[in-house]
Amino acid sequence: MSTDLGECHASYGFGTREFGIAADNDKFKNTAMQLGAAYSLSKRTKLYAVYGSSKLKGDTAATAGLQWKETQYAMGVNHSF
Repeated sequence: MSTDLGECHASYGFGTREFGIAADNDKFKNTAMQLGAAYSLSKRTKLYAVYGSSKLKGDTAATAGLQWKETQYAMGVNHSF
């Protein structure tokens, strides 16, 4: 999405991750999302910020109660020469 003020981005994903050998896989549900924005200071210079989050949650009896969360972010200036 773009406006006169800048750009906004969003994404969401989900799935299943398996760890281990095929006969004895540990399965986890995986969900992730990301939000970002960019603001143009000039024709060649932008400020940007991105935030992301990911979560794995146990999906079998062997992995029930296990979960892992990760959060990442970035921000900076992009200038084209």
